[in-house]
Amino acid sequence: MSSPYPVLYNGLGVSQGIYDVVTSPIVSVGTRASLPDGRVFYYARHSGAGALAAGYLMSAELASVDMDDMVCGTSVVGDTAILMTPVGTKTYEANELAEGYFCYATGTTGDGVGYKIKSHAATVATTEFTINLYDGLAIAGSADAKATVAKNPWMDPVIGPTSAEGMLTGVPQITVPIGDTTAQYYWSQTWGMAGVVAGDATTIGEAVMLDTTDAGETLVIATAAGPQAGVQHTLGVNASTTLTFLTIAP
Repeated sequence: MSSPYPVLYNGLGVSQGIYDVVTSPIVSVGTRASLPDGRVFYYARHSGAGALAAGYLMSAELASVDMDDMVCGTSVVGDTAILMTPVGTKTYEANELAEGYFCYATGTTGDGVGYKIKSHAATVATTEFTINLYDGLAIAGSADAKATVAKNPWMDPVIGPTSAEGMLTGVPQITVPIGDTTAQYYWSQTWGMAGVVAGDATTIGEAVMLDTTDAGETLVIATAAGPQAGVQHTLGVNASTTLTFLTIAP
């Protein structure tokens, strides 16, 4: 199958096309790439039990409330390793948070700055572990500081639920196989013209959002509050794939 190969921000091409799915990642999850016609893609991982169908809107995995207000060890400016203690019953697989984000939530110092997570070991509930950051801390973390962590939005997104709980992460260009045994990596389109399944009849030029009735499909944005997915480019027919100009992540 012929598959266009997107280009990274630095002008380098990649070996995985937009219609390809692989089990060994070629770039980091969340990496942005584009095609000359303006279409934009972000590199995503699927590790869920079901397949992801092409043309359906994906949503970031819903963050656990136990990812907020995690107790941290004292840190100094320049530190890249932060000791953290999970709260509640939340456990973390090794590198589940890799390419995700960390920020101090409360404390006398350290608040207001976000950092990208590089790696971490696995841990179980309430057992302290170390988060490794790409960059050193710009502001020290005090003894009473607590922090919030989040997975990268393109790490394990799901077919967009009708409740619109998480941010939209794009549309796969080909069906992504089941990933719970072996993780699957693919390009998710976030910007530009794409085939997207409509959840209702739509008129050309209408803004559309994630459907509130049919998971992963589009709906006219005027009907309910939710994140905008794009603008309808061709006449939308319920349960059929139509051309939509995506405006999720440029």
